[in-house]
Amino acid sequence: MDKAIITCALTGVLTNPKQHPVPVTPAQMAAEARDAFNAGASAMHVHLRRQEEGSGHLPSWDPDVADAIVSAIRAACPGVIINLTTGVVGKDVSGPLACLRRVRCHLMQVRVRLGGDVRQHGLGPFLGRDVALSIEAHLLHSEPVDVAVEQ
Repeated sequence: MDKAIITCALTGVLTNPKQHPVPVTPAQMAAEARDAFNAGASAMHVHLRRQEEGSGHLPSWDPDVADAIVSAIRAACPGVIINLTTGVVGKDVSGPLACLRRVRCHLMQVRVRLGGDVRQHGLGPFLGRDVALSIEAHLLHSEPVDVAVEQ
């Protein structure tokens, strides 16, 4: 029998929890991840959210928030693959990289815009090449990855 990896996107991009019932807190993320995991998902696509009241629709690049959310999901879903998004507006990827360094994911999403040079985003040494097309890549590793990227 062929095997498949089922990924669950827990929140969606910039989804407002006041309009849609998406998880924001570590406990909410872990509970939703556990339900998806028990239903057969083996990977969780995670958008970190700001934890301040009324800000749950906004992204967070706080490594402490990343650690709390990813630790809660890992405790609820032993062996799950975490896919932490790194999508940002602009060229500053220091926040996502700080989160990736803290939580050491198996799978990470890298987005490069049309005509982009990954070196300008600080990802060149990690990917090892230039990219001249618009791509969204998911990089899967058998072990959690230490992100060592020069900016």
